[in-house]
Amino acid sequence: MDFRYTTGAGPHLRLMTEEGFKMHFGSALMFAYEMTAGGPPSSAWRSSSYLPVTANFTTVVGLTTVLYYQSRLFDASDLQVALEAGLLLDLTKRVTFESRSNVLKDTERPAGIQPGSHTWNNRSGFRS
Repeated sequence: MDFRYTTGAGPHLRLMTEEGFKMHFGSALMFAYEMTAGGPPSSAWRSSSYLPVTANFTTVVGLTTVLYYQSRLFDASDLQVALEAGLLLDLTKRVTFESRSNVLKDTERPAGIQPGSHTWNNRSGFRS
């Protein structure tokens, strides 16, 4: 995929907030425009739902996850499901480390694009 543009809007609701734990739910009407090399551009309206959860186990260790479900409007067989998960470590007041994994499943990918993918990356940060 050479280019993907998405935009959308919808409500975002707080389901639960406890000390060290947050859970929300969001739903949106979303427009997606995609271009691939050698293929015609495509566009679609999608219904998007997502469930973000954040858990801070200690002042040093936190876990974030977001589950996305996006189906084409009026065609539920064309869907995208994604899961993002990240482990965040506050090593000091200023230095952080994050390990993040993304898994994506798409039932209607353009020709030549795999229907599923997985990425894993690590990054460090510095707070001023």
